[in-house]
Amino acid sequence: MSSLFAISPGPQFNYYIVMIAFIVLLTISSIAFAQIYNKKKREDIAFKKLFKKVSGRLLLFGGLIAFFTAVRYESIPYFSMRIWLYITLLGTIAYIGKTLHTYIKVYPTKKHSKPKKVKNVYLPSKKKK
Repeated sequence: MSSLFAISPGPQFNYYIVMIAFIVLLTISSIAFAQIYNKKKREDIAFKKLFKKVSGRLLLFGGLIAFFTAVRYESIPYFSMRIWLYITLLGTIAYIGKTLHTYIKVYPTKKHSKPKKVKNVYLPSKKKK
């Protein structure tokens, strides 16, 4: 447990290639999802509302993991603590899981529901005689 909070954990981190592959995977999936989103948002309102921020967040998580991996490689104190990288990885996995759950469970129900009609409450009322 104390190794998670070690200020300078040392150079015994042998997962750089795996982390770089994961960063590249997140970046490529972010770009691919942005393309899919731009095509589907025109005809599918539910997809547009549910998945608006996915591409940006995947890129953000990829950037955070790249930052913490680079800091760990350079052994910069406090920033290279294992806990930061683990929290970021857990956050990434949780976000991907939440997005997949939304796509599998929530999106099909929202996709087939009819949009609510909005009453024109902001229009002026007719004058009474």
